[in-house]
Amino acid sequence: MNGLLLTDELVLLAYDDAGANRLGRPHLDYGLAGAVLLELALAGRVEVADKRLVVTDPSPTGVPLLDEALATVGDGRPRKPKDWIGKLAKGLPDRAALMVATTTTAAIAVTTAS
Repeated sequence: MNGLLLTDELVLLAYDDAGANRLGRPHLDYGLAGAVLLELALAGRVEVADKRLVVTDPSPTGVPLLDEALATVGDGRPRKPKDWIGKLAKGLPDRAALMVATTTTAAIAVTTAS
């Protein structure tokens, strides 16, 4: 997976320059969980069958945030997507923000070194 993920973009839009969450909780939490599920669906790892989210390809995506969610969904019983949103949302803003900060720092280092 290359470029920014939907979760990255949402984090960048949600926080202001001072680091304050402008969307508030639980809006950002649920938005990020939905973005994770959408990324997994776009990658062909999950799909909705009989109104339940099922894993179609359990192989890792190479993105820790997505791989954690994929493992969680794969280990659980099939649930409706809205039920997974609530389960995946816990602690997601902090993990997603850390991932964006790490990715951004690495991108700046590569750009500066070029």
